[in-house]
Amino acid sequence: MNKLGGRFGSKQSLEKTGTDCSGLDVDEVSELLSEERLNGREISNAIHTAGTLARYGDEKLQLSHIQEVLGVRRDFETALEKMEASTLGLAPGVGLTARQNTILTEEHNVQR
Repeated sequence: MNKLGGRFGSKQSLEKTGTDCSGLDVDEVSELLSEERLNGREISNAIHTAGTLARYGDEKLQLSHIQEVLGVRRDFETALEKMEASTLGLAPGVGLTARQNTILTEEHNVQR
């Protein structure tokens, strides 16, 4: 799980989108984002992308916009993991370590 810096961090990110987010419940957004493995930059990017979707549709920013962005992100992450596993000749998820700063590392080939 992810720490957002409480309501202040989420509210601040929402306000920076330049999109009307008056109908959003900051606690609900914080809870949704805390369920994802995201760092601060990724949270900001997700919220800004959701804001862009809302502006494109001439709508207020809604939870559904954020959910859509997070869903696309998850799909991308899954595809990336499958591609990496295929390239390494591994079953998906086998031999891979957890992401660190969103860069995948392969457990037995990483030298630090």
